[in-house]
Amino acid sequence: MTTRHSHTRDRAAGLARYVLDDQPQDGLFARLVRARGPHSEVVLDSAAALAVPGVALVLTPDDDPGIRFSTNPHGSRDDTSVFTREARFPGDVVGVVVARSRAAARAGAAAVTVHERPLPAVLDPATSLDPSSPAAHRDHPGNELARFAMGCDEADLDRALAGSAHVFEHTSRIDAGPHHFLEPVAAVARWDEGRCLVRSASQCPGLSRALLARLLGVDPADVHYEPVTIGGSFGGKEEFLLDAVAALCSRAAGGRPVTVETDRREMTTAFRVRHAATVRVVTGVDTDGRILARHIDAVFEGGPYAGHSPSVTANGLALALTLYPAPATRATGVCVSLNRVPSGAFRGYGAPQVLFAVESQLDVIGRRLGIDPVTLRERNALRTGDPDPLHGWPVRSFGLSPCLRAVPVPRPPSGPADAPGPASGGRLRRGTGIAALVNLSGLTGVIGTDRAEAGCRIERGRVVVLTACPDVGQGIHTVLTSVAAERLGVPPELVDVELDLGQADAGLFASRGSYLTAGAVAEAAAELLRRAREVSPDGLLGPDGRLRAGLEGLAAGGAFAAPDNALVAGAQAAEVEVDCATGVIRVLRVVSAHDTGRVLQRAQAGEQVRGGVLQAVGMALTEGVRFTPDGAVEQTSLLAQGVPRPPWRIPVEVHLIEEPHPVGPLGAKGLGESPVMGIVPAIANAVRDATGAELDHAPFTPERVLAALRASPDPTVRAWAGDTFPPSDVPPSD
Repeated sequence: MTTRHSHTRDRAAGLARYVLDDQPQDGLFARLVRARGPHSEVVLDSAAALAVPGVALVLTPDDDPGIRFSTNPHGSRDDTSVFTREARFPGDVVGVVVARSRAAARAGAAAVTVHERPLPAVLDPATSLDPSSPAAHRDHPGNELARFAMGCDEADLDRALAGSAHVFEHTSRIDAGPHHFLEPVAAVARWDEGRCLVRSASQCPGLSRALLARLLGVDPADVHYEPVTIGGSFGGKEEFLLDAVAALCSRAAGGRPVTVETDRREMTTAFRVRHAATVRVVTGVDTDGRILARHIDAVFEGGPYAGHSPSVTANGLALALTLYPAPATRATGVCVSLNRVPSGAFRGYGAPQVLFAVESQLDVIGRRLGIDPVTLRERNALRTGDPDPLHGWPVRSFGLSPCLRAVPVPRPPSGPADAPGPASGGRLRRGTGIAALVNLSGLTGVIGTDRAEAGCRIERGRVVVLTACPDVGQGIHTVLTSVAAERLGVPPELVDVELDLGQADAGLFASRGSYLTAGAVAEAAAELLRRAREVSPDGLLGPDGRLRAGLEGLAAGGAFAAPDNALVAGAQAAEVEVDCATGVIRVLRVVSAHDTGRVLQRAQAGEQVRGGVLQAVGMALTEGVRFTPDGAVEQTSLLAQGVPRPPWRIPVEVHLIEEPHPVGPLGAKGLGESPVMGIVPAIANAVRDATGAELDHAPFTPERVLAALRASPDPTVRAWAGDTFPPSDVPPSD
């Protein structure tokens, strides 16, 4: 299928068409029926709903296809039903009401009686890991969604720790957080002569098409995903959720179009959350701070369905293992199943959780040994030419050192007795903290060889780029436009991008767009240029600046198979002010440096970084999801969940270290996920620099900060944070 996709300029002009912007005149509307309890067997009584004027039909677990699938279209445990008979979290989908109007659909869904027979529920990680606990998903005994062990064996680790001059242990925790893209999930489906036509904001439409075809029992060629503008994602639209509901509703309604919608309350309470995680790091170093042994152990909190949780856990551990290779390094982790709203893919994909612990501990090590944070990281970090710690192939580029040199460095530590912050005794303390990061630009070695295809053709006097990769607002189609224009020597204004699921490309995820998809477009454009020169040796453009008429219909394809993951390095610094009396942290400035390879769109890349930094500041200071005793999400709005608001104005200084990656046609690497990865530990380290306080639980709410300040080694900090205000033995506030 090939159809025109909206360009970035259409978004800016308000002309872009999102999922719900094109409503068929004869269409029906659907609302989901959800369970209330954390774990129960359900029976639906739809009589009252069918009596609501305008309600056309109700689908229940009796209408489920009976085929289990994973909401992770890349593949995971097949443990999910479209309509489940066993509800496994508050908000699990047990049915759907289809009606002739939105109001009738909503009223019908509210009228359905859901009889729930309670089952034992698992609501916290400690209970989940207890072998005697009930299963959160009874079809899968035990509550371990996945368990991982990477690196050296335990015996080698223990020997290396025993031989270390210093051993440090650190545990950190990040709470569950919101998925806060603004466009609620929706899907529209209709049947036309045996074909299912779908409008859905999927990051991976090619994979979703294959999965939907399996559930419907049809050939994938008979499932057509229509291109739509996607209003943000941050990984959340990698989930396969409503497409099958819409398709089943339309088929039951005789093929009429059916729109399945959600609202903001559903999105904040029953969609997905960012994984909560607890990470313990034990590190042995020599007297110069060289890491001799390290054990990273993590517990990630999933939901009752596996989805992305196993791969999120694995990715976080693998990246932390990669950043600082050592003679004996081991990473272990478990992702546990809980009867709470499932955890899903989110920007950073497990790395922010694990790097929080790793980078916070490095700050402690440097201060105890009197080694500045840049030197300590450079001394231990992965370098270009080193073997990849996980795969063994040579690392072809990894520019961490220039990234570290681009960020402001905290004041030099003075040794084991290092005193925090300015010794003024003032209420407001300022400090700077840094953190390093590593990310992937693809999944080679994880899924085999990551590969992307693309096409180019000349049609109606324009160059058309064909890709199966959608644009989720980060501007990948603008990148593809510029790549094709540069390769062909034509103005970008003559290039269009179209969604074509005939191209083999898994979609938009893992920061792979500029490396994999753009690389494939570059190859396709180069081949088109070669063919065009055979027809027109004078080039594609005529004297009038238009494409030559003789080139009409010319087409070419290209592919790029990545031999590595194009590792991305980065360093981030945060300058903060801490109010020692209230526990409020104010971020004064952030500097974010990234080894991106060749930069394809500099202004766009800078905005990617700024947006990611602000998102990560929210993760550090305000964002969190709380659960009620029965596992339901307590907050029902983005405001209550602490999502950063537009008034936030934090200066972000961006440095893009442009050293082209020697692999691939463009020399580019990924960027999109990296800006969120190091901000949480950078802010924690800045607070330590300012006050000596150890922050090990994010978000850093004023209550948690005050508790940490009361344990600071600085007596004036403890006094300001104590019960007496103002303290009588310190001078007035600066």
